[in-house]
Amino acid sequence: MNTDALQRAYEGLIAAANVVGTSSHLAPSDDAEVSWRLCHIALSDEILTSAAQATLKGLPAIVNNRRAMDKDLIASLTNRTTHGERVKAVRRNGAAFVECIAQLSESQGATAVRLIMHDRNGALVSNAMISWCELVKLRVDRHLPAHTAKLTALAV
Repeated sequence: MNTDALQRAYEGLIAAANVVGTSSHLAPSDDAEVSWRLCHIALSDEILTSAAQATLKGLPAIVNNRRAMDKDLIASLTNRTTHGERVKAVRRNGAAFVECIAQLSESQGATAVRLIMHDRNGALVSNAMISWCELVKLRVDRHLPAHTAKLTALAV
């Protein structure tokens, strides 16, 4: 699959994360929000990569974001990492996801993925089937840009 737009979305996100990381005026709640978002994205990318690897192996792909919404896990990651380390995790995990998606053929891009979404409180929001093409488009058009916009707004 073509990953140009996905790669650009990650580049914009990482640029925004780097800018907000140099901001010395963040309120504690804003700093916590930045940390939450970076941990959430890094964890999401691990989940997405694992699902893409399953597709590459001819196995069913399931994307369940519960772990990426886990308040305790995210708090633990935040407490034991620096902002720079969180940005590196997003960069590393995002690159792994992009690499897996690049390996998917066009026909594999049409493969159905079980997408199970939870909100920050752990409540089930969605349980649906979606193709890899649709999932990547959702990530490129909505998910990553929303996080990028929030990080950019917090840096101001």
